[in-house]
Formats: sequence, C-alpha cells, structure tokens
Amino acid sequence: MYFVDDTLHETRMYLGIPFKLFVMDIKIAECQIFSIIK
Repeated sequence: MYFVDDTLHETRMYLGIPFKLFVMDIKIAECQIFSIIK
C-alpha cells in the first residue's frame, strides 16, 4: 500500500495536478470501471 501511495504521490507531483482533482479523477475512473462490470 505504501508503494502505491508513493507512486501516486510522485505522479501527482510530477504532473503538478492538485490533490483534490487527482482524487476526483480516481473516483471517476472507479465509477466507470464499476459501470462496465455491471
């Protein structure tokens, strides 16, 4: 879990994406995946 957090943090810092927008992107992606599964 720590490795994933570190990778996401590094990616976010590299892209310069605000944390809130980054989290929103993850939630949107998860919703799309769930809708595809259903």
